[in-house]
Amino acid sequence: MIADLSISRDTAPALSLPLRFIFSAVGGFTLLGGVLALDAPALLGFYFAPHVLTLTHLFTLVFASMAALGALYQLVPVVLRVPIADERLAQLGFWPYAVGALTLALGFWHYTVPALIVGGTLVLLGVAVALVVLARTLRSVPQLNLTGRYIISALIYFGLVVALGIIFVVNKRLAFWPVAVLPSIAGHALLGGVGWLTLLIVGVSYKLVPMFALTHDVDERLGRINLVLFNLAVPSLALTLLLDGPAWLRLPLALALAAACGIYIYDMRRILRRRLRRKLDIALRAFRIALGYLALSAVLGVLLAAGLLDERLPAGRGAMLYAWSGFAGWIGLTIIGMLHKIVPFLLWTHRFGAKAGTERVPLVRELVDARRAEATYWLLNASIPLVLVGMLFGLLWVTTAGGVALAVAGLVFASTMLSVLRRGS
Repeated sequence: MIADLSISRDTAPALSLPLRFIFSAVGGFTLLGGVLALDAPALLGFYFAPHVLTLTHLFTLVFASMAALGALYQLVPVVLRVPIADERLAQLGFWPYAVGALTLALGFWHYTVPALIVGGTLVLLGVAVALVVLARTLRSVPQLNLTGRYIISALIYFGLVVALGIIFVVNKRLAFWPVAVLPSIAGHALLGGVGWLTLLIVGVSYKLVPMFALTHDVDERLGRINLVLFNLAVPSLALTLLLDGPAWLRLPLALALAAACGIYIYDMRRILRRRLRRKLDIALRAFRIALGYLALSAVLGVLLAAGLLDERLPAGRGAMLYAWSGFAGWIGLTIIGMLHKIVPFLLWTHRFGAKAGTERVPLVRELVDARRAEATYWLLNASIPLVLVGMLFGLLWVTTAGGVALAVAGLVFASTMLSVLRRGS
């Protein structure tokens, strides 16, 4: 595994490029946990509410997308063997994105439209820079592998979801698009959560999971088939929601999307069963549990499309359960788990990679404080189901307990990543 990552030291970007995104994401997750602990009642309300929108965008923009961009700037040169096309431009693009994401997320707290417009415009600028840099980088790849194809699809959805968000904010002021608000919000969330973040995770996992688990000769045929299925289901369902299309069309599209998730889960479990490394580390243990949350969110999505959750739960509660299981359970747990692997390898490669084999250097795992990593893992695996149970039964004290556990997990996670940075320096 070390060889796989260190072969590309000559194409790897400056350490500051991925780290500024990744550690901003760590700070974003810590902030998210603090806000959630203080405002857990928001999770028992309706999803189209200012405080819920703040929590959602803290997760998606300040944490998840920030981490994803940092990981892409490090992993694209490693996985595809090409240097980042314009590191200086990528470095500059961080600032409008970071300032804009935080401004936009906090602007939702009181639904301050000028703050949303300014924040959204800065986010759009930062994302445009990232897309230009990554597009130029990917264009130089002689032959795209499966991971590269997933990355391209995910980046297209990233651009679409950000542009759509800006349109929503401006439309709030100018009212030029007579859009149905709730279905369009669902379509927007689908493009971000599934089109952008899930497809990115799926694509990268076809490279990282076999590497981390030591699984050789991976058959990628299901991954190739699934890329087509995802790219049929996601835009079709999103467009149906955005245009408030016929209700009868949503269920078959949701079933197609659930089928794609099911195929992916089966494929990842097959890869993990064939691994040579018998003991799973934090990253793969978290990922294995996250696959369960992906399955849960796929089932909840089908039930939502069929209208079965709204019949049995308070208004909007089914959508909140779906979002929490997908965002926190699937995407959040996966990202935090994988960062326990990516950040140490990143620092090890830059600090010790050239010395490996010529002098004594620490092992990659020695850069991680194992006790703090375990504490983060168990706190997350307490907080996520606690919030789910609290939302399902309308129990404020359980939801609050889950929010507090998530806040503590964020603090421990931040201290773990800072200790990795210190040991790797």
